[in-house]
Amino acid sequence: MHQGGGDSNSQVFTIVDEDSSFMVDFAWAYPFKIGSMNWTIEGHLEYINGRTQTSNFRTAELESWVLFQPQVRLDLGEVLGNKAGKLFAGIEYQYWKNKLGEKGTDDNALQMLIVWRF
Repeated sequence: MHQGGGDSNSQVFTIVDEDSSFMVDFAWAYPFKIGSMNWTIEGHLEYINGRTQTSNFRTAELESWVLFQPQVRLDLGEVLGNKAGKLFAGIEYQYWKNKLGEKGTDDNALQMLIVWRF
């Protein structure tokens, strides 16, 4: 069993058994230009199944979940006359099905995105 989702000092200690679980994760990045500006479509899609969670109160099989996070990014560094590939701005859509293994907890959000690579 691997510790996850909790803290051994908290009142609700949680252990997540990942020994029999599996994860499939697809990631992508597709660069393109609009005029002289560099853009990318990036993101990932993950699927996790087979986890069991044990806390002070009970043991439960977690539901399989899907997390989908596509992003559209503009290379701001290049637009502002600085080094390309360091500063990006864009939007991200985040979709969860059974968020973190909780059945029926679905979530989605459109978010602003700033990425600064050191």
